[in-house]
Amino acid sequence: MINLAREPEIDDHSDYDYDDDSMEAEPPQKRTVPTVFTWENGGREVLLSGSFNDWKTRIPMNLR
Repeated sequence: MINLAREPEIDDHSDYDYDDDSMEAEPPQKRTVPTVFTWENGGREVLLSGSFNDWKTRIPMNLR
């Protein structure tokens, strides 16, 4: 009887970059852009939420 089962191929491609010296995986870095939000329409309290935090929290804006 001939066994035709093969070992699964291992994907050597990864989302992590490896440093040749240490060979430890480094997670991908998130890119951020400093942003200033302004509100010129009054109100006692203005809260900020958006897709940047998956609409999960409301961040109070500071009065300047």
